[in-house]
Amino acid sequence: MRSLARRSFVGTVAGAAALALWLTGCTAGDESSGPVGGEGCEAFADYGDLSGKSISVYTNITEPEDQQYLDTFAPFEECTGATVDLESSRDFEAQLTVRIQGGTPPDIALIPQPGVLASVVRSGAAKPAPQSVVDNVDQYYSADWKAYGTVDGTFYAAPSGAFVKSIVWYSPTVFSANGYEVPTGTRSRRPGKN
Repeated sequence: MRSLARRSFVGTVAGAAALALWLTGCTAGDESSGPVGGEGCEAFADYGDLSGKSISVYTNITEPEDQQYLDTFAPFEECTGATVDLESSRDFEAQLTVRIQGGTPPDIALIPQPGVLASVVRSGAAKPAPQSVVDNVDQYYSADWKAYGTVDGTFYAAPSGAFVKSIVWYSPTVFSANGYEVPTGTRSRRPGKN
């Protein structure tokens, strides 16, 4: 059974609302041996000794929201010897494309939308998720969540977080007091159009 620390790291880093995606530039390697850290590092044993390796993680999640990711990386870094470099950009989508086309993709990208994930996958820059991530998602997520990270039948990215956007809230009390009607149709109106 995987420990909570490992699940947390895999769920965060390896991980459709925000999707974590392995890109072809991945530097964490196959020549690893046992874990660097001692007691408490058992959950990270499969990663081996990554001393001197740097893992780049690119995202659109900036301060202060990025702190939860930084906090999650600390035990991984301590137990493996790797350094996780989190880089955030508000211009993430455009810059990710530039990096991919320039041959310098990050090792892992936290992708904010399934459509962007599909574009990156179809560009040839993505690697399917490792079996350990597939197993983790199959155990802890619903099929709907797994579908967000699946492109053309292949699973690439685990859910890392969910952000609710585009929901309209209103106060029924205020609407009632002012005689406002709650819209019920799905037709949107654009300025100057009826």
